[in-house]
Amino acid sequence: MRFTILHKGLLLVSIPLIFEIGLFSYLLHLQNQVEQQSRRLNHVRQINDELNRLVRDVVILARLSPASTKSGLHMKDLNKLIREMHEGMGRLSTLYGDDAKSLAIIRNTDMRITQGEQDLHKGREIIANASANASKEEFWITVKQVGRKFDADLVALYECGLLELADQSSRDASIDASLETREKILLALKCALGLSVLFAAIGATLLSRHLVRRVAGVRENAALFAAGKPLLPPLTGNDEIAELDRTFHMTVDMIAQGLRKEKAILNNTKEVICSFNDHYKIQSMNSAAQELLHTEADGLLGQNFLNLFPVEEKQRTQQELSKTRDSGQSCEFESRANRPNTSPVDVSVVVTFSPEDKLYYCSIHDLTAKLELERIRREVTAMITHDLKSPLQSVRSFFEMLGLGRFGEINEKGSKLLRMAEEQIMRMSDLIQSVLQLEQLRSGRSALETATVDLKDLMNESIEAVQLLADDKEITFDMDLSEASACGEAKWIKQIFVNILVNAINYSPSKSTVRATSQSLDKFSEVRISDKGPGLNEQEKLMIFERFNRLGRKGDGLGGSGLGLTICKELIALHEGYIKVESEPGQGSTFVLGFPKQRSS
Repeated sequence: MRFTILHKGLLLVSIPLIFEIGLFSYLLHLQNQVEQQSRRLNHVRQINDELNRLVRDVVILARLSPASTKSGLHMKDLNKLIREMHEGMGRLSTLYGDDAKSLAIIRNTDMRITQGEQDLHKGREIIANASANASKEEFWITVKQVGRKFDADLVALYECGLLELADQSSRDASIDASLETREKILLALKCALGLSVLFAAIGATLLSRHLVRRVAGVRENAALFAAGKPLLPPLTGNDEIAELDRTFHMTVDMIAQGLRKEKAILNNTKEVICSFNDHYKIQSMNSAAQELLHTEADGLLGQNFLNLFPVEEKQRTQQELSKTRDSGQSCEFESRANRPNTSPVDVSVVVTFSPEDKLYYCSIHDLTAKLELERIRREVTAMITHDLKSPLQSVRSFFEMLGLGRFGEINEKGSKLLRMAEEQIMRMSDLIQSVLQLEQLRSGRSALETATVDLKDLMNESIEAVQLLADDKEITFDMDLSEASACGEAKWIKQIFVNILVNAINYSPSKSTVRATSQSLDKFSEVRISDKGPGLNEQEKLMIFERFNRLGRKGDGLGGSGLGLTICKELIALHEGYIKVESEPGQGSTFVLGFPKQRSS
């Protein structure tokens, strides 16, 4: 069973609660005792009142004794008094209930009262007869005899135990046992208050210490994790704090595993990966520094990042870093990195800045192999294209002489084959020229001679250049070009237009229209060229600007090297503009060309 903090809190509350319930039961018991004693005291007081009333009546009865009064005097009062005494005896019998001893005294007393009443009536008759027949002396003798008889009845009444019963009842009525019970209740309440406070204090202290000790363990584990030290053993138990501690241990294990994987990846990559603060002080670096920079990574920690580069490269590197921090975007540039006791190495540096961490994150890649491959590629390309151009020119000259009949007449079939051969030679020459041009663009040997040019005029010149090709398919042009200027080199922009128009003509059906429009944006002048061709799907739109990719179609009978759009892309990038295509299958294609109005510094 999971014993949670809630359970512990409930246990802490339940202990004084159980005690208070027991105390409350005890107080109820005492209260019942008080009520019982109060009822008993009230009962005793009622008995005492009745006994006192009887004793008082007996005294009154003694005062009205016929021995001290004249004959017939007070008889009415005596009868009333005796009747009240009988009624009092009846009430006492009811109040005493099952008390046999007291009931016997009451019955005996009642009998004596009845006997006295009878003796009183007999004495009255005797006195009455004596008054009528006897002499005065005899009369008074008779009265005295009756009085002594009544006095004897009173003495017998006193001796029945009524006075003792009244005395005992008075003593019982004077004892108030509820006072003792009330004192017990007061004492119990005081004890309850003290014990409740004590239990609550002890329970709260124990639970607080227990929780604080467990929370302190979690907090200490967090401090140990932050310091990179081993954690304390997991807490025992199954409450929330223990579960939190186990989760923390699990998280630390996962982080440690992730750090190990990250460290393994960083140490096994060929790129130097490091971080440095906004003062260029290196904070971390992977082990690839040993291979690329010929320096242990630990030896570079705390050094200035700019010291990794030669003196002539520091200012440019610092400018790139400042640009990265101010723009919030990563930058990539090529430079050279120092290596002790050897020449600097060509590297590519990619840097990004984190405003939250106030750190630069950087990767340095060795360009030696890439530059060597690029050099070999350029040499091979130049060699191949140069070695191909000369034989092709010779073959072309030979075919021209054949066409002129220098070696005799050629029949119609031979002439047809000759024209086909000349077309293929021209196609190969164009392909070689395109390859050379693309190589120049990619190698950076083609520098722009920028000027402000009119895109409308360049579009008109480009249409004139492809007009014959359009006439063969009876394709017309719909121009809606506003006055739009751009900053660039006229011949390259014209070549871009020509390449796009040629593609539009090649892939548009006969007797269709190619439309060109322009608009002026904030920083760019945009030209849109639309055709009625078969359109492109999503995959073709991704591949359309790759080399030797003729819109992804083969066997369509169209010529071309498949480099036209690739050259357009390179030329647009050289102008710091953009090119994209909008197309749907069966809906034609629209090429969007953006040229900057001003060159960036």
